[in-house]
Parts: sequence; C-alpha cells; structure tokens
Amino acid sequence: MAQRNRERLLQFCPQATLIRPVRAYPEMLVRALDAPGTEQILENLFRREGVFPERYDVGVADLSWPEVVWRVVRAGCGTPIAYLDAAGDIVSCPAGSDPISGQALFVIVDGRSAPSADAVRTALGRPASAHAGG
Repeated sequence: MAQRNRERLLQFCPQATLIRPVRAYPEMLVRALDAPGTEQILENLFRREGVFPERYDVGVADLSWPEVVWRVVRAGCGTPIAYLDAAGDIVSCPAGSDPISGQALFVIVDGRSAPSADAVRTALGRPASAHAGG
C-alpha cells in the first residue's frame, strides 16, 4: 500500500523527496535533504524486502579493502560495506591501501538470492567450511 501511495504522489510531483517515517532513525530526514535519494537506500535497509545487510562470519586476512569488495562483488555475493576486526570493532568504509584482518564481513545482499557464507568464503579465496549456512 505505501509503495502505491509513493508512486501516486511522485506522479504529481516527480522531483519530490518522499520519506516514510522511521521513528528509530529521525536523521533520515536530514540525509534526504542533504543527499536526495539516500532516503530510499536507507528505507530499504530498514525493511527486509529487496536488499538488506547480512553478516557473514568469514575470516579475512592479508587483503586490502578494495580487493575484498572486488572479489565479493565479482562473485555476485553482494556489496561489502564493513567488517568486524580482530578486536571486535566494526569498521565501516575502511582505507583502501592497508591489508585488513577481520572475523566477519557485513554485505548488502539481494534478499531473493542471498549467498551462503561458503560462497563468500570462496569469493575471498578461502576454503569453504565443512558445513553449509549463513
């Protein structure tokens, strides 16, 4: 229903920025005003329809962030956006030059075809685990 209303409103004012209220994230309004279009990306991340972030407990070592992103995207496993480092801290938008070391990747995936952890491991050039899953 909400998507139909959005489409109807955009027919009357195509240059409008439409924002669904998300009480947990009121800053979405500011982001939409500052960078139009980001509100739709953020809305998608709050719903489990379409694309969403997924955590993959896969080890990453001795690869630069651009190499990690390139390998995962090339394999069709989504788009990495952050990783969990060895100290347990989430690192978003890491520098591109230094090798990273982490215990998990956070990847934006397509809900219709989210990859398994083994697929992400394989994309990174790591051996698949003995068990299948997440």
